Parts: sequence; C-alpha cells; structure tokens
Amino acid sequence: MEEAVEETHAGAIRSDGEGTIRGNGDLILVIGPEQVRLMVCSQVLRCASKVFDVMFGPHWSEGCDLSSTSPKEIPLEEDNASAMRTICCVLHHRNDMVSDEPTPDEILKIAIEVDKYDLAVALKFQLAQWLQPPKTNPNQPQLEMTDLGRLMAAAFILRKKDEFASYTLDLVMNYTGSYLDLLDEDTMNESIPFKIVYLLEERRNQMRADLWKLLLDGVKLGCTQPSRCAWRGSPVDSCRELLDMFGPSKQFKNSISSMAEKIGGIHKVESYQCGYKHHAEFKGYREDVEMAKTWATICTDCVQSGNYPTKCTFKHK
Repeated sequence: MEEAVEETHAGAIRSDGEGTIRGNGDLILVIGPEQVRLMVCSQVLRCASKVFDVMFGPHWSEGCDLSSTSPKEIPLEEDNASAMRTICCVLHHRNDMVSDEPTPDEILKIAIEVDKYDLAVALKFQLAQWLQPPKTNPNQPQLEMTDLGRLMAAAFILRKKDEFASYTLDLVMNYTGSYLDLLDEDTMNESIPFKIVYLLEERRNQMRADLWKLLLDGVKLGCTQPSRCAWRGSPVDSCRELLDMFGPSKQFKNSISSMAEKIGGIHKVESYQCGYKHHAEFKGYREDVEMAKTWATICTDCVQSGNYPTKCTFKHK
C-alpha cells in the first residue's frame, strides 16, 4: 500500500519521477516562476536550517497537518528551482542526482539560497568543495572573468574569507578589462556591493605602481659608465627591457600576472666592484612580487571595515 502511495505522489510531480527527491516526503516545494515541483521531507529541511525549522514547525501554517500520504504544497515563487533542487538533493543524501562540477553560475545561485535559508552549516563540506579555487594548470584555460566574478560573489555571500581573497587576487592579476562588466549581470549586480568593483580597480592600479617601482629601482643600480662596466649579469638591462615591454602605452594591454612573472624571474646577481662603482648584491625581485600580491589581495574585512590593512584579519604583509 505504501509503495502505491509513493508511486502516486511521484507521478503527481512528473511521470518519470524526476521531481521526487524523497519518495515518501510530506512536502512538495513548488519553486520559481516555472513552478518546478520537488517532493521532500520536512524533517530533513528542519534539521538543516533554523529558517525551515520555524517555517515547517507547528506554529506556522506550512508546518501543520503534514503527512506523507497527502503532501502539502509549499510555493517558493522567488527561489531558483535548479539551485533549490541541488540543495535538497544534497540534504537528502541524493548525491547521485547532483552534478560533480556545478558551473560558477549555478554555485552563485546556490550560495544565494544557502544564505537566504541559513544552510551554510549543513552544506559546509559540499560548499568547500564547490568553492575551492582551481589549481593552476597550464593545460587548462583560465576561467572567464564573469565566472571568476560569480565564484568571488558566492564566496563573499557565504563569508568564505580565504576563497574570496583567492578569487579577488585572481581577478586583479589576470583580468585586463573593466571590472564594471561584473555588474552587467543582474544576479551579480544584486549579490555584491559596488565597493568590491572599486577595490578591484584600486588594487590593480596599486599593483602596477608597485611593479613599476621595482623596475625603476633596478635601473638605478646601473653604473655611471654602463658601456664600460664589467658587472656581468646586471639586472639593469632586464629592468630596462621590461620597462619598455610594459610601458605606459602597453601596460593596460598586459595582465598584471604576466608583468609580475617577468619581474620575479630577474635572477640573483653577486656583488661586484667595477672601475666606477661598487655594485651591491642583487637578490632578485621574487619576494618583492609576492609581497605586492599580498597587498593587492582584497579580503572581506577590506570590503566591510574600510580600514585596510589595520583591521584586516588577512595578512596583507
């Protein structure tokens, strides 16, 4: 008898059972303008979320007279059906119905629902996997700027400090266009404060200035008689070449990462006494480049407090 009831409810959602997450559930969530119907168990949702615990508790009409023999329909018109389906599948241990690699757009929409219904603790480990910054792989293409922005926004919404810092640095280092493009999409525009866009541009310009200073300082190491100087392997020529390569008319066409890689690659040179000047040991710029990256990173405290870097828990130096 119970199996017959289960089949009847599943068929009421879709003939192929696609909307059934829990076959003997006591709720049918009707989600979004598409009115996607998902059969779920109220107790699973209540255990996962304080918001659902109140909503489906005995003191709200949605929580009264719940029964697996006659599931109650709950309209959630403003929610995203795909994101809610993924969330409900994970909460009901139906990982066979969840994509192993959701897209950045899907992750952002999931993050919005997680924040709305206070599900961060219940989905802690799943979210950590989805938001983990991809490892650098030269054989794989860089994520598009909009996808990086979506992951950054998801990390900000969920207050994932390390992930947010990683994605903002990626945007500063690898994107050459306008960050205002991030706001062209409605979901993004509603998810992040404009201050993040401002900070991205500010830190990118600061990073450019810091790298330019390294090159100018390198040129100053040169001798008063460069054509006669016998200091072999001098970094001066390398700095001059890079100043020309990343000059004012070209720097906006090149990513910060390409500039930082070249400057960090200027090798160490031993000290030397030529006939005109004592050249101190040149230790290279790799550490300086890494320091510039930490200063350029945007953390959640930068966005919320505005007292960079004095009140940031992230170590900017």
